[in-house]
Amino acid sequence: MSEIKNGKKTVWLYAVILFTSAFIVLLLTAYSQIKFTKNIDEYESRLSDQEKAKYSVQQSYSLLKKENEKLKKQIDSLNDKIKSINNKPSLYSEYYALQYKHTKALKSYESLMKADQAYNSGDYINCAQLLLKQCEVSVLEVEAKNLYNYLKNKTYLKAARELYGRGFSYYKKGKFHEAVTDFNSSLELVDKEYFSDDCVFFAAYSEFNMGNKTRTQHYIDLLIKKYPDSSYMNDAKNLQKLLAK
Repeated sequence: MSEIKNGKKTVWLYAVILFTSAFIVLLLTAYSQIKFTKNIDEYESRLSDQEKAKYSVQQSYSLLKKENEKLKKQIDSLNDKIKSINNKPSLYSEYYALQYKHTKALKSYESLMKADQAYNSGDYINCAQLLLKQCEVSVLEVEAKNLYNYLKNKTYLKAARELYGRGFSYYKKGKFHEAVTDFNSSLELVDKEYFSDDCVFFAAYSEFNMGNKTRTQHYIDLLIKKYPDSSYMNDAKNLQKLLAK
């Protein structure tokens, strides 16, 4: 009798274990399905956003070319007007001001188109530098600004990282002038990344190796002021001591 009871208890125990295991498996499966569905939804949402951004950029580029052509015609018209007026200083001033404004806008639009081409070819450095140095945002229309901001967000960090890497390569080869140029270009794009203090420190040592004490001190001061927690701080102070000798 005792053996029968024990057998029933064992069967019941196995049943509980199996039921519990099955429940856990179902629970995990349900959780995994929910998580999978959520990930799919998020992925589709990201794709949708990317497609929207891509369409917006393409639309901006199309409008960009139209604006470019319009500006060229306006400049040609202004040139004709300037040629046709005689001894009217006020009109000269007015037309030249308009001509200057349209010419500046045209250069910005042309640079923005070149930047877009550079981005599409994977040349992030050229794209970023065109945006930074040759595109004046204030003269761009809304669609062109959308394209400018899209390209800026896509390229500035990548270009800054590439410039730092290239600058460090120059530094190791003893090409200190080229190194400083790239380090500064990197800092112009972004100056709060993990490699930003590296740019400043190695720019200081590059200037030191070229015998430029004033420039070396400039970068040491910049490192101390802007990156007080830099791991190069002790090395920078040692470099400062070398300057005093």
